[in-house]
Amino acid sequence: GWRVTVDSQIVVWTSETAAIHGMPPEYSPGSVEEAIGFYAPADQDVIQGVFKRCVEEGKSFDVVCRLHTADGRRPWVRSLGVAQYNDYGRVIAVQGAFQDITSLQEARERAAKADRARIDILESIGDAFYALDHEWNFTYLNRKACALLGRSAGELLGHNLWAEFPETLG
Repeated sequence: GWRVTVDSQIVVWTSETAAIHGMPPEYSPGSVEEAIGFYAPADQDVIQGVFKRCVEEGKSFDVVCRLHTADGRRPWVRSLGVAQYNDYGRVIAVQGAFQDITSLQEARERAAKADRARIDILESIGDAFYALDHEWNFTYLNRKACALLGRSAGELLGHNLWAEFPETLG
């Protein structure tokens, strides 16, 4: 977890958050800017923007970004933040949680790569190919299937085979 007191800009990290950042357990950044500096350059504006909206508008956030840690790792992290209010409805702090989701992101990337490879194979075969779910709805059609059926994938995906081609029931 982490917490930033708005007026003082004091940043406090738990030992687990420090470890995700590759820092000693007792470490907390000296400023919000220092904490944001741990993010990959491409993600720093995103984090700064969601943090600012949380402070100014009370808008919670849940973002996935990359860190550049002190020990040289580049983990994927999920950062969540919520505003804390005083009795007058003013945001006095933002606190949140941090999760290292590197293994999840890597699994997603492997799955996406495998999915692209599968699509490439299905598109390259010389025959029409389509897939249906257990309710007979189209879940995939290659270009040859679309040509054979005379319809685009956009027209058929998610639609029931028998509803779209009732003449095949007879």
